[in-house]
Amino acid sequence: MVLVTSSRARRSQPRIITPNKPAEGKNMYPEHVIKGLTTDTNGLNLHENCMKQQLKKDNGLLSPQRQHSPSSFEDDGLLLSTSPFCMSYDRQRKRQSPPPEREWRTLPASEHSKNTVNPIRRIVDVMSVEPNPAKSLIKLHLGDPTLTGTLPPSDAVLKALQEALMSEKYNGYGPAVGLVEVREALARHVTTPEAPVTAEDFILTSGCSHALELAIEGMANAGDNILVPRPGFPLYTTLMRPHGIEDRHYDLQMENGALVNLQHLESLIDERTRAIIVCNPSNPTGAVYSKAHLEAILRIADLYKVPVIADEIYGGMVYDGAVFYPMATLEPKVPIISCDGIAKRYLVPGWRLGWLTIHDRHGALKNVRDGLRNLAQKIVGPCALVQGALPAILDNTPAEFFEHVRNVLTLNAKAAYNTLSAVPGLKPVRPQGAMYMMIGFDADNFPAFKGDELSFVKALIAEESVYCLPGTAFHCPGWIRLVLTYPEEVTLDACERIAAFCSRHYSLRRPTVVANGCYKSSSSIGLDSERLTLNGNEFIAYDIGGHAQAVRLWKDYYPAVDAIIFIIDTSDPQKLPLAKNELSAILMEEQVANCAIAVLGNKIDRFGALSEQQLEDYFELATWRTGKQKGSAGVDRGRRPLEIFMSSITAGQGYGDAFRWINMQLS
Repeated sequence: MVLVTSSRARRSQPRIITPNKPAEGKNMYPEHVIKGLTTDTNGLNLHENCMKQQLKKDNGLLSPQRQHSPSSFEDDGLLLSTSPFCMSYDRQRKRQSPPPEREWRTLPASEHSKNTVNPIRRIVDVMSVEPNPAKSLIKLHLGDPTLTGTLPPSDAVLKALQEALMSEKYNGYGPAVGLVEVREALARHVTTPEAPVTAEDFILTSGCSHALELAIEGMANAGDNILVPRPGFPLYTTLMRPHGIEDRHYDLQMENGALVNLQHLESLIDERTRAIIVCNPSNPTGAVYSKAHLEAILRIADLYKVPVIADEIYGGMVYDGAVFYPMATLEPKVPIISCDGIAKRYLVPGWRLGWLTIHDRHGALKNVRDGLRNLAQKIVGPCALVQGALPAILDNTPAEFFEHVRNVLTLNAKAAYNTLSAVPGLKPVRPQGAMYMMIGFDADNFPAFKGDELSFVKALIAEESVYCLPGTAFHCPGWIRLVLTYPEEVTLDACERIAAFCSRHYSLRRPTVVANGCYKSSSSIGLDSERLTLNGNEFIAYDIGGHAQAVRLWKDYYPAVDAIIFIIDTSDPQKLPLAKNELSAILMEEQVANCAIAVLGNKIDRFGALSEQQLEDYFELATWRTGKQKGSAGVDRGRRPLEIFMSSITAGQGYGDAFRWINMQLS
């Protein structure tokens, strides 16, 4: 039954159209349907005005001789539906005859879908190289901590999910922003005196990536821009570009611990900048920012009144003495949306539960907050079952679990960094957080790959069966990324394979500049010697080695020596006693009594390396040091010049100072 009023002739009473007359004494539609049809747009009671007439006639609109199906009627171009659930009509032309039969054609994808590209997936697809069948596969390219079996979730986490399931309380829909009791538990867990929050400040999401998606869509429109780190998590780009939002990249200083280049960051801000994304601890670099560095970023955000989206999914995964500072605890004036979840810290990425926290002391994000709640309705909230487990996960996961995760990451980071930093042509960034390490390679030292890290990675797979991600995935060509979640012995095996691979492909490049004004000629007078020129003075440096056989030959060189550089591995405590004995013997050797000695504390960028003060104390050099400037009191009294310089030869740090000091003593 349909009740309609024609726009061609307004009537005080509705026109009633009835299909085939029902059997005597029976209504055409069930009583519960009739009761559901209450009034039309003119306020007429359908049950009283229509059903009392018992659906007798069509009042001339429809000829009783014309037979119609009970589903629709046509009259003067008026198409009427008799569905009991449809109370509308469409003015259309009379129904046309069915179109000729056609074949299905390939349908086009939407522009939105074509612009949605994950760089990691695209690169992995082109990395389809046959690995070396003689060697086991080691996959250091996937950021899933569960793949290796080294880092299982806590029993408390599994128990929490089991209890939530058995309670049968979480089988239905919940609020789109998340269950109230779960948001209250999060508020208790997250709130601090510096950044107090309530349940109303949280929106639960389907993983941290969904939290990032909501934050980005809630802050920016097409034509706006958001600042993101380079290298950085490629999903930022994936989430922005389909919406016409520009991902504007600020540089990280890879030669300086992957810190944010603050000047570059500030230079990118304009009137269309809607947010700054800060990933700390960093994926892919493993850097953990100090309190002072984060405060410097926030000062820029406050100066230009640009909110911050803080990607803090790795917040609890720091080691090697690093400290994680939530950005919201450092600056109350800057609005901050923090994105987090249980994927990495609790080692359950497949459970897909995250959240965003709105820190907004002064109401700058009032409208954004409303928009985020609207966006949350698109998925009607994340998995209710996992939500139900979250309060117990937060409260009952033991501290020992997190300590175990940190220990695994520490051992892997130390093994990888110490092994790869000793490989000529590689320049790893020392990680202190997250699960990753970035390694740069010098294109000039590996000419076979022509600076293309994808070719480097594919050859590494083919020769050593070790998978890494090329830096192009993170907008950082010339670098590769490793994950640090395997057992330590597997990580060490992988790094030794990488070292062997590099040794086969390495080509020595003679640089013009050694370090900070110390110049080396392109000529060489032997495998273990080098002619150097510094500030107009030319001298020859001989590397006579430090192993036991070489030490026995040192005295043969003493008569012709003018200065000595004594190199100490400050990161290996097992070598220190032998090095101390050798240095003591040199200091007592009459043949070199007048030689300047530069004690070079090397490998200071490695885990556990001695500081300069510790080196001085261990080798008992306090009374031997004469100062780093010529003409110091000790030298004036006729003492041998001796000084300590801390360095990392592979990173190009510090040893230039030692050469300049020696040059000054010889002048």
